[in-house]
Amino acid sequence: MFRDNWEGAKKNHIIRGAYHYFLPSADANLQAKNFISSVKLEPGDLPPVIDVEEKGKLSKKDLVKKLKTFIVQIEKEYKVKPILYSNISFIEDYLADDFPDYYFWIAHYYEEELRIEKSVKWLFWQHSDRV
Repeated sequence: MFRDNWEGAKKNHIIRGAYHYFLPSADANLQAKNFISSVKLEPGDLPPVIDVEEKGKLSKKDLVKKLKTFIVQIEKEYKVKPILYSNISFIEDYLADDFPDYYFWIAHYYEEELRIEKSVKWLFWQHSDRV
């Protein structure tokens, strides 16, 4: 239903965005190719969002390397930096140090204030896991 929803959002003048749930166990280049083949961005669309919530059996170093492989393909195709989505703990433990030039979409539920390292650049704060 992605294509129908994507086109429906455009027809109804809704700002569109697409995200990819990054799988640490899967080939990063194949994941990027799949995203690129599915998502055709146009002016006014949000940048791609990469949802990174697990490291699987990878070390931090290997996770970062694999994620950077994915990101290189996405940036080459869309000419924009993607937004990285995760929760505060994962961002601080695995992403913040290696992606200082990227904006984050932070999942931090049911809190009245966002407590995250000041060096982390964030664009969105998702307050709830419900609609």
